Amino acid sequence: MRIITIDCEEPTTAPALAAERVEPNRWNGWAVPVATRAALAAFITEWAHVDPNGIWRPAGVVEEGSTLTYDDGEHDDPDVWQAVGVDSTGAALYALDGWCWIEADR
Repeated sequence: MRIITIDCEEPTTAPALAAERVEPNRWNGWAVPVATRAALAAFITEWAHVDPNGIWRPAGVVEEGSTLTYDDGEHDDPDVWQAVGVDSTGAALYALDGWCWIEADR
């Protein structure tokens, strides 16, 4: 499991995403973690607890078939990802590009 977080002031203490792996190809220079819906939901939930005035909306993480969507309720277009595989339990994995992810040393 890889520890990934968004680019922020305190990457060593900020909520982190439990990613299965990080894609070798980057998105605009940022890391692209590969994770399950449950991992993204846990990450968003943790951020909602530490940043209650932010735009973190756990209910916005929705999986339908092989598509994962995150809608924070603040933007016109939600983030949408297609499954890129499955983990050892059969849960779909998504390459979460489009965000400013960094690998964190913890």
